[in-house]
Amino acid sequence: MTVYISLRKRDEANKKDRLIRELLDAVLAAETALRAGSALESAFLYAEDELRRLWGGGSSLLFLWSRMNKRIAVKEPAVKAFGEMAAGSKLRELTELAELTDYARRTGGGLSGLMGTFASQLEQKIGVERAVRAELTEKRMEKNMMLLLPLLILAYLNLTSYEWVGPLYEAHEGRAFMTVCLLVYGVAFGLGEKYMRITV
Repeated sequence: MTVYISLRKRDEANKKDRLIRELLDAVLAAETALRAGSALESAFLYAEDELRRLWGGGSSLLFLWSRMNKRIAVKEPAVKAFGEMAAGSKLRELTELAELTDYARRTGGGLSGLMGTFASQLEQKIGVERAVRAELTEKRMEKNMMLLLPLLILAYLNLTSYEWVGPLYEAHEGRAFMTVCLLVYGVAFGLGEKYMRITV
């Protein structure tokens, strides 16, 4: 059960990481269009085209972005449609961008500069997460080797010197000792998985 939950959380984290990378591509595309003099509505359309080109039909963000552009096409305010799309995505970074866009639009701030700054911060975040993930992968391999080592030693002793380890299975004291060892082993595994889960 613990392994299943761990794998499920890791899968959810991978999906979120991909969604953030898709968001970065969309923001960079929107920034390019805004710097070229396009309106926000046109920039959102260009970002959708880039998402489709870069990520294809498998993009999770593309579905939300396309639905937002359809709402804008029927004269719904772009900032409002963007904000509601961001809220529905449940992605914190997208929600923050929508709030900043709304503020910049109301105060007359430069949207292209805002998009550029946000994209730069997002790139830094992705870079840090990649570095942390690489370090965690290395540490996870070390942890797995340390957990596997006692089992290999016990298997070796069972094959070559059963008379030494036989009492651990046959005597009541040995069984109690092995039960405690198994519990400690399980706790060590659980703690290892917990410490490997780091959110940047």
